Amino acid sequence: MLRGSIEEHYAMLGAYLAQFRIVNRSSLFNIVRDWAHTGSPLVFRRLYIGFDALRKGFLHGCRLIIGFDGCFLKTFLGGQLLSAVGKDGNDQMFPIAWAVVEGENYDSWNWFLGILFDELCISHGCGWTLVSDQQKGLEYAIKNRVPATKHRNCVRHVYANWKKKHVGPALKSCFWRIIRCTMQSDFNRHLNELAAISTRHIKTSWLLECKNFAKPLSAQILSVKLLQTI
Repeated sequence: MLRGSIEEHYAMLGAYLAQFRIVNRSSLFNIVRDWAHTGSPLVFRRLYIGFDALRKGFLHGCRLIIGFDGCFLKTFLGGQLLSAVGKDGNDQMFPIAWAVVEGENYDSWNWFLGILFDELCISHGCGWTLVSDQQKGLEYAIKNRVPATKHRNCVRHVYANWKKKHVGPALKSCFWRIIRCTMQSDFNRHLNELAAISTRHIKTSWLLECKNFAKPLSAQILSVKLLQTI
């Protein structure tokens, strides 16, 4: 539609998807509609978009790494956009699939991951690395769907939370030196430098979290830039 309101566009989603399926027979378009209450008409709830060309391109030309993120949608319906992206051989982002859902929580992420992993033929997740922010619903959904994957946190999101309590250029510099280390010895040395600045910044809980985003403690060397702004 070139004209009309957003409400009219959403009302025609079924027709849009029917046309998509005609020209993209191997692609997956999944729309979920529900009743607001007994006797009411069906209303839009969720929509999954997975083009076959993107799925094949990811499986045949990208690394076994998937980044997940969500963002708010500024429409009359609200909701959020969930996305899954990979990294190609040129270190560029490669879109895999996305979905419109009512909100970012365990139920919506579990639904999205279930469809995505079925499409990619990922069962337990052995050999795969998944990168996300620290959204709890997503973390639980990953553990439920693919317990054997290596789950890593995006350092950009980690630092955004960390810097709220750890202010100053010296601490910032130490943090990024720690994250960019590729050798265990360098990691320990920079960690000691951070401790020398202020011992109160070295906490057991934070050290345990390092294994989820620091390079030397990961099974693979991951780019800390995987989850760029989408």
